[in-house]
Amino acid sequence: MYLLISTLRNEAENLPALLKSVKSQSVKPALWLIMNDNSTDETEKIIADAAKENAYIHPVNLEPGDKDLAWRYHRNMKFGFEKAIVIAEEKGIEWNAIGVLDGDIVFEDTEYYEKLEKSLHADNTLGIVSGELAEPINGTVGVKHRKKNFPCGACRLIRKDAFFKTGYPVEPAADSIMRIMSHQAGYNALIITEAKAIQTRPTTTIERDIEGAKYAAYIKYYLGFPLIYILLMCGKMILKGRLKNAATFLKSYNKHKRKKSARLPIPEVRKVYRKAWFGLKY
Repeated sequence: MYLLISTLRNEAENLPALLKSVKSQSVKPALWLIMNDNSTDETEKIIADAAKENAYIHPVNLEPGDKDLAWRYHRNMKFGFEKAIVIAEEKGIEWNAIGVLDGDIVFEDTEYYEKLEKSLHADNTLGIVSGELAEPINGTVGVKHRKKNFPCGACRLIRKDAFFKTGYPVEPAADSIMRIMSHQAGYNALIITEAKAIQTRPTTTIERDIEGAKYAAYIKYYLGFPLIYILLMCGKMILKGRLKNAATFLKSYNKHKRKKSARLPIPEVRKVYRKAWFGLKY
């Protein structure tokens, strides 16, 4: 059995499809903690109504907090993971995996979580798994290329033992950091291609969005990616005709480097990112 955690803000438009997707799963979560993060639309009501109809849904209304939504998301998730585990213990719920489910995900695959659970049962070395994620790309929905050992963060499951060795880091790119920490603890990560999920909103990328380029540069700097890696990324953007994005990306990275902005306070993980220009292996 598995636990799910979601933090949602103003997801009234997407929420009915998300709820239906989970309800239609052949193996439903033993507990789904859904946090309403101060929504101003009908999100809170939709979650409350769903909880009345589905015993596995546990609604939580969060207090106002950080205005920086990226950091707030990860603080919410850490709180959610810890609370879900406490609730499961109080209710005597047995579980072997715990997962993240973002508000813009839907499953046409009714066996999505069954397939992920089976993969964890079949291979004790697997710590983190997700299905194959299709998302909007240039006006159409397609599967974005990912390395097979880079499961997507929006709909992943984490083995119970692996989670207790990594915890949920309140850091940008928490899914990537958890994957590295899990690997260092002796676990592998994998995309289970037989399991299919769809992300209904396009992900902000450095190539499509100037603000995305600024934020991505900050994240790369914060995680410890070296300048040579940044230059290689800029070169790829220039070859794709994204000169302005490349310039913004490099300028933003150098700004944080000059200011000596804070970096990820987990040296053993930062060391992995620092070697990324050789090719990030895990």
